Amino acid sequence: MGAWAGLAASFYWLGGVIYLPTLLADYDAISRTISELSVISTPLANRINFGWALPLGLLQCWAVFSEYRQRHMTKQVRKGLAAFGCVGIAYVACSFFPCDQGAPLWGSWRQLVHNAFGGLEYAGGGLGLFLIGKAWRENTPLALALQLSGVLVWAGLLLMTVPALFGVRGAVQRVIEALLFGWLACGSFRKLASTTPLWPVSDRLDVGR
Repeated sequence: MGAWAGLAASFYWLGGVIYLPTLLADYDAISRTISELSVISTPLANRINFGWALPLGLLQCWAVFSEYRQRHMTKQVRKGLAAFGCVGIAYVACSFFPCDQGAPLWGSWRQLVHNAFGGLEYAGGGLGLFLIGKAWRENTPLALALQLSGVLVWAGLLLMTVPALFGVRGAVQRVIEALLFGWLACGSFRKLASTTPLWPVSDRLDVGR
């Protein structure tokens, strides 16, 4: 069921970032963040926060937790999954702490909480991809792709904090979230379609860490 939850989360995210902007007048997906779809006190805030962001986060957490409970995985993978779960945790938390108008770096206490969990999402999600990539030492292309994706997520987080780049902040955010949910979808699909283990099951270098 965890794999189905992962696929559901990925496609629910994709549907939301495509459809929800069409409900809002003057919303520019290039410059405005995903959080600005549900700015506090707007008519659609509760519908988007509790009808999209909250279930999306719960699905992602369910997918990651289901996989984390599996036996016979290396400590490296387990650490990566724990970090990757920050994506779902952040979505759940941010649904209860929507951002201020314009999603500023500094604002109300609610905005500061929102930003803290947003930073956790990308810092943790990027770390998760990087650690899982490091675990795949025998599959170089996959390992490099995962580690590069993790680094790109971190880079995107930094770019989103640069005021001079706020004009493309929404585009940057969508790229790094596409990496996070894209890998979630890939892992979920592979688990459903293949009988081989999804993760490395033995790694002497991880023993004792």
